[in-house]
Parts: sequence; C-alpha cells; structure tokens
Amino acid sequence: MLKRFPELGRNEQRGSKPRCHLLTDGTRAEVAGRLTGLVKPFGSVSKGYVWRPRGFERTDELQLHIQNRVIPLKVSRELQRWWFAVRGGASPNWDIVSQCSVGKGTDSKDGVLLVEAKAHSAELNSDAKSPAGASDGSQRNHKRIGDAIDEANVGLQRLTGNAGWSLSRDHCYQISNRFAWAWKIAELGVPVVLVYLGFLDASEMSDKGDTFADPEGWGRCVKAHAKGQVPEDVWEQPLQTSSGVSLIARAVAVRQALRAARMPA
Repeated sequence: MLKRFPELGRNEQRGSKPRCHLLTDGTRAEVAGRLTGLVKPFGSVSKGYVWRPRGFERTDELQLHIQNRVIPLKVSRELQRWWFAVRGGASPNWDIVSQCSVGKGTDSKDGVLLVEAKAHSAELNSDAKSPAGASDGSQRNHKRIGDAIDEANVGLQRLTGNAGWSLSRDHCYQISNRFAWAWKIAELGVPVVLVYLGFLDASEMSDKGDTFADPEGWGRCVKAHAKGQVPEDVWEQPLQTSSGVSLIARAVAVRQALRAARMPA
C-alpha cells in the first residue's frame, strides 16, 4: 500500500486522523488562524501558542495527565491523581489540543482547546469502557475512573441546575470522559473550549458510516448522539465553573481536503 501520509500508520491514511494533521500543518500563522476558527467567538489561538499534533512533524496525541506544555504541570498532576488509583494507565487521547485565549480583551484568560474529531457517524459510538483487566491495579483504576466520571456528572448537574446529565463509565464512555475531563480541567482553574469537530465530505469513509454534508447536519448528529448524556441546551453556552473560569462545548464543522502534506515553515 502506498502511503499518502508516510508519517502515519497504514490504518491512518483516511478519515479524521490525517485531516487533524493537515489542519495543524502549515505556517504557525496559518494554523493559529484555523484553530481560532474552532474557538471563536469565545476566544482565539495565537501563533505563539503550543498545540499538538503539529502537522506531520509531531504526530503524537496528548494525554493530559502526562507532563506537557499545553496546561500547567500542577494541573496535569492533579488530573493523574483524579483519574487513576494506580500509576501507569492511559487517559483519553485528544485528536487536537492547543493553548488558547478564552474571553475578550482584558477579561481573557489562558485556556485550552480540546478537540474530538469525527469523519463519519459510526465514530460516535455508545460503547462502555472496556472491562478492567485481571490485575489489582487495573481493577482499582477501573473503579476510580467510574468515580471520577460520577463526580463530574454531579458537578455539571450542580453547575447548570440541570438534572439531564448522565455521564457514565458504562454507557457512551467516549463522550462521557470528554465532558468529564473538560469539567475537571475547568474546575482546576483552566478555561476550556471543548470542540466536537466534524470533517465534512469525507467521502472515502462512506463504507464505514454516514458522512457529514453540512454544518447543520453535523450539529444535529452530534447532539442526537449526546442526548441522554449531555443536555442539549449546554452547547454553545459558556458555563461558569466554581473556579470562576468558563467551560464551553461546541459542535463545529470544517472541510479539509486530503491534499498532499507539507512540513510547516
């Protein structure tokens, strides 16, 4: 098989994966402009900020409990304590993560953009978290993750005054852990813009599921998927957390052609 994107694996040559790398490929000003498009009107991304992946030069996906340059070290350490009973497990991999500014003018604060990207409907799965392994550490981490998501669910109910939250380790685990992590990071004092990103016209993925033709269709799809776990009225609405910073959830769609890649300038 001839790889269009030699830096990526054999099964990463189509769909949302290469599009995320293409979205972050180019000059720093170009990439900052694209990422700002995911954040605005709630904030912006500067060309001096840190993001991952970085085109095809840095293709790793961040796990935020591990030390990184996107969020403060003390926040990463607290996320590790919150999510794990025993060190060594894996936390959610984010398709794109970037520093960002949330708010306007003198009221803006340093925050983080978290992106979960999809190119077809089957990627919006409702699976539970995989069962715990046989080891004592795996069992303890499995329980801790369930407790962490339950804590986030209660916190979001209190925050919004809406009992419609139903985040769970055992149902719709992916969207549950994304919202749980966004909530916890904001509670730790870092503003969060959580973006569910739909790539439009990914026709090469039609053998896997329905693809997305327009922004409105993507918005309806992701909100229908989230229904029962995430109240529909929280999308696009800044939520003020107990730490005094914002948590904003968005459904955004972009067209990103599978063009040949180039290294950033």
